[in-house]
Amino acid sequence: MAFLALLFLALVSGCTLATQQMPRFQFSPSSKVLLSWSDTWEVGSSNMLSILTEGKHINIQVSVSGDRGGSGLKRVLIYECPQSQAQMIDMDTLQSSLSPEHRCPNTIPFTVQAGNSENHFQLKMKASEVHYTQVASRRVKLVVRVEWSGGAIQSNPLFLYNFDPLGAFSVGKMGALDLKFLTPAAIELMTRLNYSSPLDDQFPAVPFIESSISSFVKNAPQFVRSKITLGSSLYFDAGSCLHNQLGKATLFTSYYSKFDLRHQKLQKIMHLDVESGYLDFCACGLKKEITSFYHEKKSQYTIGICTIISFSGESEPYLKIQEADQRYSIDKVHYSGCPMLSIACKVAPNAKKTLTIMAGIDNTALVCPILCNDKSQMYRFFRDGNPLYASQLEEWTVIDGIRVSRTGNIIEFTPSVSSAHSGIYKCDAGSEHFEFNVTVVSMPHFAVTYSSAASGIPSSESSGLLPEKVFAMEGESLSYSCTVMFSGLKSVTVEPTFYMPMVSNGKVNWDRLTDEAFRQKFSNGDNWMSVTTTSTSNSSKTLTMDVIRVPQANPSLGTNFSHRFECNASLNQFESVSQVGMSEYRTQTGADVFFLKRLTKDSFLINPNNNCSVQKCSVSNGAKFEFALSESTAAYLRDVGVDVSGYLMLDDLLLQDVKTLFVKDASAIKFDAKTFTLTYEVFPISQKGVLNELQKRKNLTAVYNFRYQPKTALTNLRHDKSAYGSPSVALGQRDCRADKLCFYSTDFDLSNGLEFLRVDLAFLDTPLPEPGVASTSVVIVGVAIAASVALIVGLVAAYLMTRTPERAYLVEEKEIRLGHNPKAEAKNETFKDYVRAGAADNEDAPVQSVVGTKQMLNASIVSVHSKDDLELS
Repeated sequence: MAFLALLFLALVSGCTLATQQMPRFQFSPSSKVLLSWSDTWEVGSSNMLSILTEGKHINIQVSVSGDRGGSGLKRVLIYECPQSQAQMIDMDTLQSSLSPEHRCPNTIPFTVQAGNSENHFQLKMKASEVHYTQVASRRVKLVVRVEWSGGAIQSNPLFLYNFDPLGAFSVGKMGALDLKFLTPAAIELMTRLNYSSPLDDQFPAVPFIESSISSFVKNAPQFVRSKITLGSSLYFDAGSCLHNQLGKATLFTSYYSKFDLRHQKLQKIMHLDVESGYLDFCACGLKKEITSFYHEKKSQYTIGICTIISFSGESEPYLKIQEADQRYSIDKVHYSGCPMLSIACKVAPNAKKTLTIMAGIDNTALVCPILCNDKSQMYRFFRDGNPLYASQLEEWTVIDGIRVSRTGNIIEFTPSVSSAHSGIYKCDAGSEHFEFNVTVVSMPHFAVTYSSAASGIPSSESSGLLPEKVFAMEGESLSYSCTVMFSGLKSVTVEPTFYMPMVSNGKVNWDRLTDEAFRQKFSNGDNWMSVTTTSTSNSSKTLTMDVIRVPQANPSLGTNFSHRFECNASLNQFESVSQVGMSEYRTQTGADVFFLKRLTKDSFLINPNNNCSVQKCSVSNGAKFEFALSESTAAYLRDVGVDVSGYLMLDDLLLQDVKTLFVKDASAIKFDAKTFTLTYEVFPISQKGVLNELQKRKNLTAVYNFRYQPKTALTNLRHDKSAYGSPSVALGQRDCRADKLCFYSTDFDLSNGLEFLRVDLAFLDTPLPEPGVASTSVVIVGVAIAASVALIVGLVAAYLMTRTPERAYLVEEKEIRLGHNPKAEAKNETFKDYVRAGAADNEDAPVQSVVGTKQMLNASIVSVHSKDDLELS
């Protein structure tokens, strides 16, 4: 049984949401009922049965997921021996022991030991001690219980059978030969082709199976009668019966799943009815076949006579071959052919016209009971008048869930058949025909997932299952349902069960409630929910949970609408025992329902500057708008698996569709899928078209859609969004009303508490120059600047090219006019002693002028100058 995630609502400033997942069994849904040896029992699935022979085993897989509140799991195998009280095995203490303890030692003994991994175990069958008459009524019931500190879950049962006592039965001996369940007449027929019938009887019959065994089969549960195969193998080899090879044997059986082509044709000349025990056969045809085969495969000394008990099926769920006498002397064997082979055909007088086919229990055969001496005779099958033609290139041809043999005289119903396969099946051969009235019985199931590569049947979809997860938004309307499928049964019921999380002593417990008790948890006198069961046919029932309005949380109880909803299908005890030999039959499907509190302003983080009146949306500044879910709201949505998407609307248009706003460097939209932050940024505006588009729009609206994860199959789940009108064509699949995976959108509450998600747009009207004028002005200014720079550069270049360096100064220019060469004079100039004019020793002589410097004369500073200096001043 599976349980749901716990949601608590703490009514403090905002909602703090927490989740837990209670332990649950993990298994693959299937309509399979019968486990073959070496199969795996996935604990938690619907009721199963297994028929094991000594030494064979099945695997047990106990997979549990979920939150245990920090405590460990204890796994217990509860087994109930025939007519005994239940006993328990602590599975966590089991080891891979070579000598595990025998359970049910005096009835149907078995052992259990640990497997190769933590979650796997192996159950092995030992020799049964029950009487052969009780093999269909004595069984072991197995249930797995998983316990933890906060509670426990328990699986549906597996019923374990052992049919070995049928093979151990013996009516007595015939010399050294142990007859087992064969009659002396059967031995005479197989070894000497003798039978007590008039010589001219072309279609005689002999009692082949001992009457007490036939009586057992006749009174066994339906799954035994439709599946069991009894008979004998005439083994023309000195080897052991345990190594019986079809190529060296002739089988006298009602059927055998491993028939080769030769044995399929042999069914045209003999027919063994296990409920009457009689073998009908063609005298000449059988004599010719046995004599010819004997001489082809003749052993030098002995032949073997073996008994066979099996359950028909592709995987052969049960097989027991034992020796009657595997050293039967050929001196006792005598065969002679038929001198004249008749072409006559006849319907076997012991053939049953009414048959029941059990679905989910491997392949079940239907053999045409028309006997013909010539095994090359053509056979045909018809289903409700429509031919079932077999390909001659394949051993089996699959037609709508039915396998048709190449020989045309055998068809097999695959495990996936349903009530649609019930009807009239006719076979004909020669001038004879025979009709079967077939009823297909399938146990209640919510999923059909059986597949078989060999049979060519693909896996079927699980159309009847509840959705695994349901999101229930406060105040919304929704419904979820399950459909149980079955056929040939009258007592099928399907009932709802609710599980609600409650806290007791610091631990989370899950209370099991009826629909009425669950209703009262949230009822205020109104009819807010209903559970109905409808039958659309005699092969299905649908249970629907209609939630007219998801209720608010219940503060007084500390609970909310979070729950686990289960559909439980079952049979009454009489049909369960008579059809599949189980004292009970149950199967379930469940949905985890998560409550989501309706969003308020506290559920968001809104940029206070979003409005243009605050942030001053303008040409130069641009604008930025930010919206985000609060950290606690975002964390909860991530935890429960809600897929959140966001988009922006510009008035009634999808913003991203307004292409004018998304030219290069105009604006950008961002959505952070981790924080659920939605941002729209308008960059400083340089284009008139962008400004015009923004100025003519009134509102920008942030919209959040809450969705199921992509690729989620929403089978049998419906969210009613009709109250919010028709989808917007402009939004397409972005519109929650048009999106099948979307269950809620903030768009639904824009005028009911979430008005803040819509902001007013008002970009300041700062006109931009006309595009043409602006371009011309820029060109003119650029050209003028370029021309001025070119003129200046040209004048400087001309000056530098034409000037003479030595004429750069005025003094030099004057010297040149007077015939001097300043450069040469400067090169030849040397330092001279300066003296008074007139006489070198005359102290009173006047001082002559010295050009271009100052001299220190007797500690006095004398200014030396020239009239030419005036030109520099």
